[in-house]
Amino acid sequence: MRWLDKNGFPAMQEVLGDQRCKDGPVLRSVPTREALGVFHAVSTRDGEAQARDGQAFFGVNPVESRGAEAIVEIQFGDGLWMLATERDLNFDRSYVLPDSGPS
Repeated sequence: MRWLDKNGFPAMQEVLGDQRCKDGPVLRSVPTREALGVFHAVSTRDGEAQARDGQAFFGVNPVESRGAEAIVEIQFGDGLWMLATERDLNFDRSYVLPDSGPS
């Protein structure tokens, strides 16, 4: 959860910081694993990408692509998936993208 402090989706920071939910079950779409890195809108330049620039991502799935750049889908802390390119991703650890197969 340390990544949510700096890079998480602001609305989810509020939900997670709300201690009034302690005594009951709370539905959370936030991934339970550590963040893989931070998204930066370098190649992906639409409005959603601009709004999420600097946010942590928790899941990565390669997508078959015919272009020169590899396309992946990434999952943010609020559970939303978005398409991005490898240039948009700044990995926290030495993470290797799985092969997406023939392109």
